[in-house]
Amino acid sequence: MIFDRNNYTDGFQPATDFVVVLGEEAAGQRSFLNDFSYVQPVGNFMNAFGSPDWSNNAPDLEILDNGTPPDTVAGDLIFSYLEFNNAFDNAVAGAEIKAVLRRAGVAADDPTDGGDGWNIQAGGPDDGLTIDGNNSVGNFDVVQGTDYVFKVDAVTGRVGAAQAAAKTLSDPDRGAEYYDAQSGTTTPSTNVNDWLLF
Repeated sequence: MIFDRNNYTDGFQPATDFVVVLGEEAAGQRSFLNDFSYVQPVGNFMNAFGSPDWSNNAPDLEILDNGTPPDTVAGDLIFSYLEFNNAFDNAVAGAEIKAVLRRAGVAADDPTDGGDGWNIQAGGPDDGLTIDGNNSVGNFDVVQGTDYVFKVDAVTGRVGAAQAAAKTLSDPDRGAEYYDAQSGTTTPSTNVNDWLLF
């Protein structure tokens, strides 16, 4: 377990003080434990993009980890999606956002996973990735006729949304030593301020 106390300024929430659970492999390597098949942002902004607000089953807003832009690397558990808002005229100041995640092989209504699709959540200034939680919400402004990129880090539970003038949003920082089992590399540490518990 890592209690990451870095102060991140990349625009994702939470920005500090969140817990990450990783697998400890041979030779001290760490691997990602999470295996999610469905990741989606939720909030009171969704109507501006053609889906009901606070719906946790809005396939038009499903975000993917497949390496197709704006997603940068397939399989790194940073899910990304470009949403086109040009067809809608709704503006939402201070829109609320967090994310819901479902484990691979588990349906939204499966009682073993909360039964309502809200069991696993991410985002908010205070929470990160939670199970059986009720995450607080982050905020962003929805501007009329503007495209947005949404990203969710399924390792740290950090969520970001930004206008997509360049059709990109940088991936969230992982400043602590997170081992990437997909690529076999370790993200370099910058100002590591974490507690490690094994």
